[in-house]
Amino acid sequence: MSDKKPAVIDLASLDTAALCEQGAELELTHPATDAPLGVYLTLAGMDSKIWRKAVAALAEKRMAKRGKVSAEEIQERGIEILARCTLSWRNVVVDGQELPCTLDNARLAYRRFPWMREQADAFASDRGAYLPD
Repeated sequence: MSDKKPAVIDLASLDTAALCEQGAELELTHPATDAPLGVYLTLAGMDSKIWRKAVAALAEKRMAKRGKVSAEEIQERGIEILARCTLSWRNVVVDGQELPCTLDNARLAYRRFPWMREQADAFASDRGAYLPD
């Protein structure tokens, strides 16, 4: 057996809340081939205040409604959270026009392109995407 002690790590280097707040960049890939598209989204992660506030606001709406939630409503809530967590993007072109990064345009893109929403959601939900290598 080895008497080696594990290296001590400063937990501040794993402060996912602060890192998720800053955001990280995702390069979208082709939904069928996984080829890089040169389209980039900067997303706040699930430990960010932005994410937590969006989730809390939607939870308050749900509690006020007090009814069953449809699959469509759940999907819309996911779109809303992602749209609010989309800090910026570049090279997003839709129907031949560059699309500015706004909350409304993010909602539109995530509704129209489910594969984009899935990639953004998987990325924003992955704490490892926000930690340095």
